[in-house]
Amino acid sequence: MCVRDTAGVVVVMGALLYGCGARTGAESDARGAPDAAAGEPDSGDLGVGDVDAGPPPPPSPRRLSAGYFQTCLVRPAERLRVWCWGARIGICVTDDCTTFAPRAVPGSESSRQLSAGGRPVCTREDDDTVRCLGGDRWADRGPLEPVGGLANVAHVSTDGSFACAVVHEGRIACWGDNTHGQLGSSEAAGEMRVDRPVWVDGVDDAVYADAGQFHACAVRRSGDVLCWGENAHGQLGDGTEVDRRRPVEVERVADAVAVAAGDWHTCALRRDRRVICWGSGWLGDGYHHEAGRPLLVPDLEDVVQVGVGGLHTCARRADGRVLCWGINESWQAGGEDASEEVRSPRVVEGVAGARDLATGLRHNCVDEGDDRILCWGSNIDSALGRSGRGGPVALPVEW
Repeated sequence: MCVRDTAGVVVVMGALLYGCGARTGAESDARGAPDAAAGEPDSGDLGVGDVDAGPPPPPSPRRLSAGYFQTCLVRPAERLRVWCWGARIGICVTDDCTTFAPRAVPGSESSRQLSAGGRPVCTREDDDTVRCLGGDRWADRGPLEPVGGLANVAHVSTDGSFACAVVHEGRIACWGDNTHGQLGSSEAAGEMRVDRPVWVDGVDDAVYADAGQFHACAVRRSGDVLCWGENAHGQLGDGTEVDRRRPVEVERVADAVAVAAGDWHTCALRRDRRVICWGSGWLGDGYHHEAGRPLLVPDLEDVVQVGVGGLHTCARRADGRVLCWGINESWQAGGEDASEEVRSPRVVEGVAGARDLATGLRHNCVDEGDDRILCWGSNIDSALGRSGRGGPVALPVEW
């Protein structure tokens, strides 16, 4: 499923990279052999990219984030900075937790980055601490409350029922559900859930991390990628389908700048503005894969952000266009026919100037600046920020 500001790169599922969630991205320095032909999906070729444009900007604080059935936005000029719409948005005063009209979340006076990828909705504050709905135990309603034991935080990511935070020194702390070892910590050994942040084992040089449904991944300063948690679909990229309770290195990746974790697959944005993906599903080359090792998405270049949703993926190019692919039962991949999968990247109609991208479970949104938010896909619980049904064309949120 699927964190950051109006410029920069990342993945939403899921997400951004930063969800996501659902939900959020990846990239690299040119290495390897020429791009594999579309008809040779098992070649394992990661390609050589055109690096003339230079690497994408590093991930910056995420303003827009999408989750299961909700979407949230940081509006720095407002007194209450976090505004959400859809289900479980933390501003409920009755048992009805759904609204299509964006509303402010209590306790967000100093929020600067957010992640709404799964059950937890969390923010990084101006003082680099973390707040979540309900604090470290989470709730479906507001206000945002402090998470104890975290300081000097650079980035926070949520999905499923857990969250991870990267601190400026390069360590990662995670808390919440641990049924598949997605907290990545020996401190949580034998525990199914941990309501306090615990340190991920063996990581002290992370620059970015993204939480998926039951797994998480991180980019190291070297450009290597580490993943941990559920691996039934090869989403950890280590060539196996064995769950890992400690981080393992993704094979053949040494040049990533961002990573995006979803439900069954993961993607990374490389320094040459190309995208590689691994896991189960439509990975962008026209074939359905069970791929435990990274594959290059062909014919997709100049990408500055990638987001992984539930079972679909979207990429934002430097020109502001967005392309999506994958499962499309709710038009989340942008194709007109919701009964057919989108097997390779397809331009989303109605998006021309995206500055940020958020991918949810079955919907996506982009920020075009000046509070112009466009969304498409499933509109269950009004996740698109308007009344009526969803669809493949990006339409504006109704403020």
